[in-house]
Amino acid sequence: MSTIVGVESDGAVALAADRGNVTDGTKTGSVDRLFEFGTAAAVAVGDQGSVDSFGRRLEAELDRERLERDVDVGRLVRMAADIASEENVEAIVAARDDDDGAAALRSVDSHGAVLDDTVAAFGSGTQVALGILESETFDDEPSGLEDHVREVLATVAERDADTGDDIASWSLSADS
Repeated sequence: MSTIVGVESDGAVALAADRGNVTDGTKTGSVDRLFEFGTAAAVAVGDQGSVDSFGRRLEAELDRERLERDVDVGRLVRMAADIASEENVEAIVAARDDDDGAAALRSVDSHGAVLDDTVAAFGSGTQVALGILESETFDDEPSGLEDHVREVLATVAERDADTGDDIASWSLSADS
């Protein structure tokens, strides 16, 4: 299936997704699961056609919403939850919090339910990823946090045949 992860620390948030396309245990190419929108981003996992549709639809909604003002994590997660439930994908989104401007993370399950956690993982390597993420503390620097989520996914790829080792990542801090 693939694996996506997200981490929020006091000063930053980072997302990562493997880009491997694995079919019946055979790697068949590279795909996008990370969707960047300036100071907002999302990662999604599920059927790849649905993931692609999720990314396109979220981008279209964000383009429409940005006519009014920049998107905050609350608006982003509401859009993502609606789309994720319709596309049957799981997603992790990140953007600035509307209240204080801090980097914030939210996760969305395939039914559109939203969780406000500091670590999140979905996909075939969820158990391995969460085992690592929940046992560690994180660097507040965005580059360190982004490196960390990449390392987590690299470890997952070693243990989960459906998670590829080609990793895409993104981060946001209060300064960026």
